[in-house]
Amino acid sequence: MSINFTSNDAASAAAITIGGQSASTKGVVGPFPRYSISRENLTLEDGTHLNARFNITVTGTATMKTGDPQNVTTQGQRQNTVQGEAIILAQLNREEWPLVGTGTLEITPYGGGGNSIKFGDAKILSIELLEQGEGSAGIQYQEYVIQFEAFEDESTSSNTGNSKLVLPTYNLTSASESWDFGESDQRAFASNKVSNDAKKTFTLSHTVSATGIPDLDDSDKPVYAWNEAKSYVKDRLVSDPLTIAMEPLKGLPTNSDVANLKKLFEERGYSIDDWGTANHVRAINSSVTTGEYSVTDTWVVLEKTANATVDIEFTFDTGEQADLATATVSGTITGLNTNAVTDATDSKFTNAESAWTTIQSDLFTATNTQFQLLSTGTTLKNAELTKNVGKNKTTGTITFSVSYNDVDCLLTGCIEESLQEDYSGGTDVVAVIGIILRAIGPVIQDMGTITEKRKSVTFTAKMKKTHRANKPDGETIVNRYKPSKSKTGAGPYNDAKQETWNKMSGEYTLTKEWVYT
Repeated sequence: MSINFTSNDAASAAAITIGGQSASTKGVVGPFPRYSISRENLTLEDGTHLNARFNITVTGTATMKTGDPQNVTTQGQRQNTVQGEAIILAQLNREEWPLVGTGTLEITPYGGGGNSIKFGDAKILSIELLEQGEGSAGIQYQEYVIQFEAFEDESTSSNTGNSKLVLPTYNLTSASESWDFGESDQRAFASNKVSNDAKKTFTLSHTVSATGIPDLDDSDKPVYAWNEAKSYVKDRLVSDPLTIAMEPLKGLPTNSDVANLKKLFEERGYSIDDWGTANHVRAINSSVTTGEYSVTDTWVVLEKTANATVDIEFTFDTGEQADLATATVSGTITGLNTNAVTDATDSKFTNAESAWTTIQSDLFTATNTQFQLLSTGTTLKNAELTKNVGKNKTTGTITFSVSYNDVDCLLTGCIEESLQEDYSGGTDVVAVIGIILRAIGPVIQDMGTITEKRKSVTFTAKMKKTHRANKPDGETIVNRYKPSKSKTGAGPYNDAKQETWNKMSGEYTLTKEWVYT
């Protein structure tokens, strides 16, 4: 029997023989060592088998080999030789740098044969040089214990009834996968119509993580553990999360009843055919030194006819103190990225613009519908009093605010107007005559007549931008309020008129004043 360890750190590395030899230029001299092997099954939390870890303990005795100085008459010579074997043991498999540390450990039975115990990725975990007992006296031999760890069992057995060894597809020590599916506080509108009912949206996240084991490729060069983990994780990622089968480990036989997101979604009463995904974001966490690799994908799930979410708010001012009933609709459109996660650009802002084009044409209808629910007895007029729009290409958002009122304009093309009537005159005419030394004051004498009457009418209006090319004419409107004279009186006579017009702002004012009796 012999135990050989061949390092993977050099393509031409020679085997190190541990015990079972009388002389060697590479290895540990001594009788055949003893060994023990324990297997630990690595499983997922649900018990699904993942891999196996082997712990191999080799216990032996290192002695002096033929040809080494060991003359008992020379002081310290035998102890020096035994200590040299201890150094060889302590420096086992440290001949090159950088050192990955794995190798092939093979335990061959006496006389050879096919029943070799072989591990292709054995790693020396520890080497212990035991305290020398009385039998050794520090000059006869050195006992040792070498601890190996391995995952790749390449052993073969020629015995009858031997079953075929099946190795795992991925070299992993742990793996996990989770799905989080929940309702979002964002809402989308079918076909981006605000007048339609808002539809729910959902958030979906998928996390796959694994810890790998170093492996050998075809060139017998070490492959980092994180590469094994990454290989598993990348094979588990999906582009269409709505159809993924939620099996606990990739490669397991797929049962027709295996859980998938489609079933979880339809449990809420939705048809999966009406829904799609957007805003696919992928976050990667990779640790080379620990052999860990994980990916978290997130999506927004919403109806296929929508490519943006919209937050809408309606506010109304209809109280008795309000001159006019006004309504304001404001909101934020958040475009969703419908491009693939591997694309260098996203479509958030493009989709936000597309949604805004449809939404802004629907704002008045939606606002007026809400306004009618207040039972004010009036309807809004389709004229935008104010309109503010903000666009952010970086975040893919568009904010807006539009206001309307319920004014019935007398002047065609105006968005708001007012008319004020002022009256003066028609008061008694008296004479106030001061008398010297009259203690009770002046003499006040009624002249038997009254002052002339006056009426002033002021009409103001703000015109739409489409009606600012020419000065409006408010004459007809103001003349409707022309006063009437008394039965025996005179007039009315228009003795004052003032008209102003600001073409840039659309502000128009006409004031006329009449005098009459």
